[in-house]
Amino acid sequence: MTSNELYILRQLHNKADKTMINHLHKDLENLKNRGLISCLFDEQGDVIIASITPKGRKELNKNL
Repeated sequence: MTSNELYILRQLHNKADKTMINHLHKDLENLKNRGLISCLFDEQGDVIIASITPKGRKELNKNL
């Protein structure tokens, strides 16, 4: 797991503002494809809704 992916998981776990992670689109897609987060993007590629999944919580706890 990359440091950016770990950063995203921490931000979502702490319910931080989603605008802080919008610029990490590629990493968001990777996490979504691996089932670690659930998210929706608008037409510009910005995050509308993002949340960490139970699988993502396990991965986050493993990497802390």
